[in-house]
Amino acid sequence: MPADAFAQQVRQHLTSLQVASDAILEPLLEAFRQLEPEPEILALKGALEKSFAMYAGKVSAADRLSVLQFSWIGADVAPWVPTQAWGAGYAGHTLQDGEFRPERVLFRELEGFDPSPLPLLGDAAEDPAVQDHARFDELRSLFLLRSFEWTSLALARAVDSPEFRGLPTTAPFYFLGRGGHDEPRVLLHAILAR
Repeated sequence: MPADAFAQQVRQHLTSLQVASDAILEPLLEAFRQLEPEPEILALKGALEKSFAMYAGKVSAADRLSVLQFSWIGADVAPWVPTQAWGAGYAGHTLQDGEFRPERVLFRELEGFDPSPLPLLGDAAEDPAVQDHARFDELRSLFLLRSFEWTSLALARAVDSPEFRGLPTTAPFYFLGRGGHDEPRVLLHAILAR
């Protein structure tokens, strides 16, 4: 899914939350609206490049990555907000029923990056009033979608880096995201030809 599709979903979630905003949600929504994307995207790009350099040491010259999947983790423990994104690399994949099915695992659960802007929500969710709010799941979705959007934009820039070019990859090549262990995969970025 391209970054602009994530941005559209962010706008829809934000509009829905603003309509039902209250004294608990409004300060957090205002902080969300005030976030400056460019510094966050640049920080994500730098973190991705470091991860690519690390991943290169996990892939032999005979193997070729066709999919890098980032899993946003931490939503299964209090404060119920993903706090990190971990990477997994796969050689080969199929597409079945519209779902990517990676084949051979080359590495998994390696450091990826801090999924901005989710730390803002994580800090706020330490307050039980936020964590127990009736709209908390929608709020978490808003932040997760923004994180997917910014990661997609950062990936579009990071694929031109020497760190990514140092990875043995196939064409096409896909970056996938997963908002949690049991969540569906979403397409963050694709390289269709080299």
